[in-house]
Amino acid sequence: MLLTVPTLLAFLLGFVQAVSWSIVLPENNTWVEQQLIVAVPPYPNEDIFGPWIFSACFFPSNSCRPSYCPNPYTVGEVNPANPSPGFPQKWAVNLMAIPWNYTSGGVIQSQGLWVAEGDKISSRSTWEADQHEWMQRAKDPNGKMSPHEVELTSPASNWKGDGAGDDNTHQVVCESQLYGDQTSYWNFPVTFIGMIFRAANSNGVATACRSASSTGVDGDVTAEGFRMPDAQSCYWDTLTFTPWRE
Repeated sequence: MLLTVPTLLAFLLGFVQAVSWSIVLPENNTWVEQQLIVAVPPYPNEDIFGPWIFSACFFPSNSCRPSYCPNPYTVGEVNPANPSPGFPQKWAVNLMAIPWNYTSGGVIQSQGLWVAEGDKISSRSTWEADQHEWMQRAKDPNGKMSPHEVELTSPASNWKGDGAGDDNTHQVVCESQLYGDQTSYWNFPVTFIGMIFRAANSNGVATACRSASSTGVDGDVTAEGFRMPDAQSCYWDTLTFTPWRE
């Protein structure tokens, strides 16, 4: 499991709930790109002393992910790009990269952006082979937040290997992680839209995507609209996390 700085603090606060959905490639292939849209869910009815995180990640040795966390334990709260957004500061988006030696090197992160209920945040993470780095972007072109975009560059030197390979990115993991003693307040679905994941080559991609699986005892994950645009890519119309108590 990958840990953000606020998540580490949250272990002192109480219970953890997690639901995840994953795609695992064989050892001779790696994921090199992901694109998706997240519909910002309703504001929780109470002040949540979380964090609550909804994310799409590359595993195991590094992570390129946008994370969605409610106030006050948000990465974006300390130095947000939009400190006075004009709407409730409940949800934030942040781009993160957790290197193989994060315990000594720390978590790499972008500025946070406060986002409003109903906004649709598009994100893209790509391995830029020519520059030898990971590039992440998240933007909300039609939403209420301003500025509308944040990005993060992660050089290959942050990873155990120096590329998208070397056991760095065999897995895609989409998950919800809820920390603290208020996890029972999760009563709304969270939906990823138009998800596409592209691999370095076609080896094992079709089998891996058709075998995508979910784990967790705190909710359900529903994937709909699967297809393969080409031999290296997998696409889903939606992926929805739903708590059992909704």
